[in-house]
Amino acid sequence: MSPLKTYTSDIDTYFVQYKDHPAIILTKKLASERDADFDAVMGLAVRLSPPPALKPLVAFTDDVPDARFGKDNAILFGGLFVLNSPELECPHRASPQLSSPTGELEG
Repeated sequence: MSPLKTYTSDIDTYFVQYKDHPAIILTKKLASERDADFDAVMGLAVRLSPPPALKPLVAFTDDVPDARFGKDNAILFGGLFVLNSPELECPHRASPQLSSPTGELEG
């Protein structure tokens, strides 16, 4: 079996318990109402300090980190992970079959 199939199955199984997490609810809302997709979330992530603090590294505005968030939603989104997220341990966290130094899928 492809390691990718077990990876996605394990991810789905693990994260289904968080489908009603406030960050997931906000993500769905921002995706449908403001077209904030994965790249907007990553744009926010690189502008936050490492966990557990997740503090803005730059001043958030209506356009920074992304206009699709807006200032208030960006601050709220980062805060939801600080206040509500447990430690996440994924069985594939450092799977050599799924990642490489170049970022390409292996196997």
